[in-house]
Amino acid sequence: MTHWLTEDAFVPMLVGIFMATTLLLMAWSARNKIVLFAALFVAAATAGIVVTEAAIVTDRETVTDLIYELAGHVRANDANAIGRYISPDVPAVTKRMRSAMERFEVQSCSITGVTDFSTMGDKATIDFVAWGQGKQRRGGLESPANPKVKLDLRKQPDGAWKIIGYDVSDPRSGISL
Repeated sequence: MTHWLTEDAFVPMLVGIFMATTLLLMAWSARNKIVLFAALFVAAATAGIVVTEAAIVTDRETVTDLIYELAGHVRANDANAIGRYISPDVPAVTKRMRSAMERFEVQSCSITGVTDFSTMGDKATIDFVAWGQGKQRRGGLESPANPKVKLDLRKQPDGAWKIIGYDVSDPRSGISL
């Protein structure tokens, strides 16, 4: 409901700038102080909305930043850095990730879009689509990939989100890794 206030204040900022500019031009044209004060009020309210949005960091923003950081580590083929984002309570997930990272050499990786984010208490799920280019370390087969990734996360006592499970699938073939 308050998405515009907590995560993306672009539309209110755009409307506020348009309204304040229009009112300022009207005040200047008519030499009317009431319209000038209305323009200043709209400008101050717009600034307040933008500052409030920047000050509030939601779970969605934190997790979205996390997946972009992960993409950077995948691009660098840094399994140790990726491992720091996995909960120590699930060593099987860490082992699975390391096994996958050993099979491939990633040359590029980027997030192309977040398709879903949901949270229930201290758990969250984020679905996103990535794009990558790489090759198998042993076979040498080189190809692009466009996987759909689902991360299951749990909020730790220190406030950090850690991965407790993941699923990678190819949306074109329906194959899940």
